[in-house]
Parts: sequence; C-alpha cells; structure tokens
Amino acid sequence: MSPEALRMRRLFLVLLLLAATVLPALAQPFPATGLWRLRHTDGSPFHIRLYADGSALSDFGSGENGTWLWEGQAVVCRWSDGWLDRITPAPGGGYVKVAWAPGADRKGPPSNRNRAVRISPDPNDAAR
Repeated sequence: MSPEALRMRRLFLVLLLLAATVLPALAQPFPATGLWRLRHTDGSPFHIRLYADGSALSDFGSGENGTWLWEGQAVVCRWSDGWLDRITPAPGGGYVKVAWAPGADRKGPPSNRNRAVRISPDPNDAAR
C-alpha cells in the first residue's frame, strides 16, 4: 500500500472514530420544541411553548417568559418568575416534569412532580 493510501486510511479511521464518539452526544433523547401541557403544584393545567431558538412562553397565571436548553437527558426551563422546570422521559413511556419554586434549593427535592404531555410539535398551535 502506498504512503498516500495509508494516510488516507488513517484519516478515514480517525474521522470514523470521531463521528462515533461525537454524534451520539449531539442526539437529543426526545423532541423538545412544541406545545406542552403541564400541571402546577395545585394540579391546575397550563401550557408551555418551547421554541427552536431556546425561548419559552407559559400561559400559567399572567404568563411567563423563559428560556430552555438541554442538560443531559433533560429539557430545563428557567422562567422569569424564578421557577425552574425539568422535563425528562418517564419510566415506562411519556414524560415527567419536576419543578422547583423560586428560592428552592435546586439540589433538594422538587417543589412538585407531574406528568408532562407534548401535545404538538408546533409551539404556535392552539392550546387544547
């Protein structure tokens, strides 16, 4: 095999190894953007809209603005009123939302835990 062919083979193997280690880390565990139905501490339903640019809107109370991002296997929403929500896949299917009230220790137990339902991939769909 020529030296040039050996270099190309090595380069191919390095790129293949790089792709095998980086691409799985880029994969998202579930689709996040869209319209979601959640429940607050008192069980009342509300909706959040997660947009591809990382912005979030909630219709709870008078409405909240926020941001969202991936942290490991969870979608984390930080709201303008100080609440923090984490949406993760639930054991057995579906999703669960855990939330911490403003000022609550984020390393302590959540302020509430409820089911989360993604009702549309389009965040601008009408809430049902």
